[in-house]
Amino acid sequence: MKRKPMNHIQEIIRRLQLGESERRIAQDLNIARLTVRRYAKIAKQHGYVEEGSQLPSQAELQAVFDIRESSIEHRIPHIEYRIMAGHL
Repeated sequence: MKRKPMNHIQEIIRRLQLGESERRIAQDLNIARLTVRRYAKIAKQHGYVEEGSQLPSQAELQAVFDIRESSIEHRIPHIEYRIMAGHL
């Protein structure tokens, strides 16, 4: 599953807390409803959308949603190896 940027996830949670529909959130953020539904399910499991709940911190979201800061960071050693070997 391709991960959405953390700001999208925070916005999804914030809007769910406000009672907005998954359909409306998907339309406004120009993302698939199923994507919103997947993130909403995880957010509900962790209590992020319960009445009076606080928006989770970025660190908490990174842990819960397994978000990497950069999608290329884990490939840096391989890229450096390829450069040193003259393949890139």
